Amino acid sequence: AAQYPPVPDRSSPDYYLIRERVRVLTAPEGEDIHREYAQKIADGNHTMATMYGDALALMQDNMASQAVPILKKLIAQHDDLHLLYSALGQAQAKAGDMKGALATFRLAMELFPRNVPTTIRYAQTLMQDGKNAQAHDVLLDLFNNIEPTPDQIEMTARAASAAGDLGGKGANV
Repeated sequence: AAQYPPVPDRSSPDYYLIRERVRVLTAPEGEDIHREYAQKIADGNHTMATMYGDALALMQDNMASQAVPILKKLIAQHDDLHLLYSALGQAQAKAGDMKGALATFRLAMELFPRNVPTTIRYAQTLMQDGKNAQAHDVLLDLFNNIEPTPDQIEMTARAASAAGDLGGKGANV
């Protein structure tokens, strides 16, 4: 195997972002994952994946307002990656900027229509902001076009219930 030439890395940018998301979400309790990213950055590692991981770690450590500028800079450099918009919207919401979060998610929905993770996070943010009817409509649009999971059906029902729609108007789910 050592005699074979190296294989060029053809992984998509999404792979690296998802890898860092998993790394942050599965970090053992008590591990200072943000410190690990801060050290990587201090050592000169400024890759998109490292910066994204750092932003997620900041959000996890309740420093979401510090994650916002990092994510905005990444979007300025890589405006074609839905994961960056979703993370920015989540960071803005967690930092208390619901208006900014909803604007970010609306833009993401225009850029990446019916993207399941983006739509779910948008609906969750709408619900956090008390916009349950709008969340229900967003979810219905998605799940009348894409087969939902049981958890997604439950979320749609919660949005409908919170919006006062107990009959599930327009739902094929």
